[in-house]
Amino acid sequence: MKQLSWLNPKDSELLSGLNNNSPFQFLPGFSKIYKEYSGEKVFLIYSENLKAFLPIRLFTSHFIKFIQILHAPIRDNKELNSEEQLQFFNEFIEYCKTNNLCERLVQPHPYGILSAIPNGSKYCEFGTYITDLATKSDEEIFKQFHPKYQKAIHHTEKSGGVVKFGIEVLEDFYKCYEHTMRKAGAISENIQYFKAYCKYLGSENATPAVVYDNGNPVGGIFVVHTNYSALCTHAGSMGDTKLYGSMKYLHFEMMKRMKSLGVKKYDLVGVRIGNNDPALEGIFRFKKGFGGELKKGYLWKIDIDPLKTRVYDFLLKLRHPGNLYKDIIDQVNLSSSRGMHILIIPSWYKSITEPVLGTFFEEQARTLMKAGHKVGIIYPQFASVSSLFQKKDEIVSFVDDNGLPTYSMVHQAYIPKMRKLSYRIFNEAVQRIYNKYTQKYGIPDIIHAHSIFHGGMAGYYIAKKNHLPFVITEHLTSFMTGDISHPEDIELSGEIFCNADAALIVSKNFKNDIENSLHLRNDTFKVIPNLVADIFFDDFKIKTYQNGETFVFFTNSFLLPRKNHKLIFNALEVLLKKGVKNFELRVGGDGPLRNSLQTIVKDCGLDNYVKFLGALNRQQVKTEASNCHCFLLTSTYETFGVVLIESLASGRPVITTDSGGPRDFINSTNGIILKEQTPECLAEAMIQMMQNYKNYNQEQLSKDCRQLFSEQKIEGDIEQMYRKVLAEFPNKTRIVSK
Repeated sequence: MKQLSWLNPKDSELLSGLNNNSPFQFLPGFSKIYKEYSGEKVFLIYSENLKAFLPIRLFTSHFIKFIQILHAPIRDNKELNSEEQLQFFNEFIEYCKTNNLCERLVQPHPYGILSAIPNGSKYCEFGTYITDLATKSDEEIFKQFHPKYQKAIHHTEKSGGVVKFGIEVLEDFYKCYEHTMRKAGAISENIQYFKAYCKYLGSENATPAVVYDNGNPVGGIFVVHTNYSALCTHAGSMGDTKLYGSMKYLHFEMMKRMKSLGVKKYDLVGVRIGNNDPALEGIFRFKKGFGGELKKGYLWKIDIDPLKTRVYDFLLKLRHPGNLYKDIIDQVNLSSSRGMHILIIPSWYKSITEPVLGTFFEEQARTLMKAGHKVGIIYPQFASVSSLFQKKDEIVSFVDDNGLPTYSMVHQAYIPKMRKLSYRIFNEAVQRIYNKYTQKYGIPDIIHAHSIFHGGMAGYYIAKKNHLPFVITEHLTSFMTGDISHPEDIELSGEIFCNADAALIVSKNFKNDIENSLHLRNDTFKVIPNLVADIFFDDFKIKTYQNGETFVFFTNSFLLPRKNHKLIFNALEVLLKKGVKNFELRVGGDGPLRNSLQTIVKDCGLDNYVKFLGALNRQQVKTEASNCHCFLLTSTYETFGVVLIESLASGRPVITTDSGGPRDFINSTNGIILKEQTPECLAEAMIQMMQNYKNYNQEQLSKDCRQLFSEQKIEGDIEQMYRKVLAEFPNKTRIVSK
């Protein structure tokens, strides 16, 4: 990587490919402007690897050296793609560190939007409206304007509006510009600034223009241009005129002039994406009305020497308390302070073959989206031992799932007897998917993984590597059932739980169990329960029951040994032996035990009482919950039990085994917790439920559930936790041992 300057004759040969087909920031006159007007230096950074150039401005303030990127890097007068830009920026950041070039890269100039964001930087989305001049005629350009703009332009033209171009109107342009800036309470550039542009770029590359009403200037724009594009860098109006379309007319006339000079694009320079300021929203709408294409990208900044810049910021704040200057990045982030960018990395998730897997992860993601946050998902699958004999290439898929960007990957990383190496290879593979995600959607504010194996360990690796806050929520019963027992897995789990910026757990019982099992401190985890989707509160209806009617029980889960469905079927046998026959059991879910469970039902003579429904989507679960009288869950161990709160939200009481998680919220007012996991105990509870069904206040069950587990309640708890994490990061003390 080389640092070149047009002011150094030795560099002229390497810079010879930069000409009037390049953006104006790459021209020699641009470097001379900054040297004369502000005494600052403009350099062109050249990457030998990419054969590309990047214009930068170097300036100092007290003891801090700053660099501002002035345009996206180009090669052969074309912007690099996002992958190449990221490579260039990472190389440039290392170059700055190695050569002590600066302490901070500040916000890039809005004239040049970037399409990639290096890790560890602070950023905001930014855009600009660009009109294609090269392929459209004047008439086609005009037709793409908003109809109101067309009418206003015709009005100005018929009312005698006159447009003049060139250095001779510079003073009149400046009057309009300064008037607007003063009215807005903003700082304006000195007129010498514009004179410097006209002097060193000349009429070939700098054009002021003014629209007149009866000889009086009413609006002005300043355009800097090469064949590459024309940028309207400054504009202003006097406001007092009958020509209500004067500025629109002026822009259209400038577009026609630029087109006649061979300029390819007309850039209105800068709009803030997702901004809530009404004044800035008006500017956005004004520029949009010209019908150009919205080019989206980013502005970002990064500290090269965080210690020195932190001291600088502190001293600046002491000198100007309450009046610290904020750039566009800070302003946009402040104006959208409610919205965060959250990357969720679950350890299991839905797919084409398993469309209901990890439903609650998706529901949590969409709840955060509804609250105004930006959310993405990366679902990494760690290949099993059996896949050793299958295709070893990475399998990656992407889908924009109704606004929720989702990357899925399957990676063969397993190496027998080399656990740590296998995990590292897997983590690096997920990092590559993360890079793809950030190139398209930007760097997240926080990473939230669900369960250590294997999304959690990948999320922890990515967070550490990219200096991001990391949150883990543990759901796996495997820690309690003994399925996770390898010493290296236990050690890794302890490290991640102890060093996460927040370690969450879904129930008090599970918290106590896992902290005791892994010998963790009793404050390692914070309890935030799962949420229940709003759909289960919708269309609430009372389910009545009269003695002798068929009483409908419903259960829904994966058909796994831990869910202990056999206990239900054996309890139904007990009911029949007791002469109780007015019941029906509806079984939702699918899994490896389905055939064996159907055989048990047949052998027990329960075919007329039990119906297997297969895997159910959310609406089907809602329908079954509404149509049943009572929900059954007979798991040997549950970390929480989302299916229980779904039933309570629908107003249906539940019967559950004493499996851990349900202790947090099941009581005598909303259900029954079995004292023993036996068929006789369950059968007795089912009879009790049928006899006392009228005693359950179904409306109150739903109301209480909403207060504890609604989307709004849990989202608020999660958001509060995120903000606490962000406030404490990166000053959190890491725990190196349990």
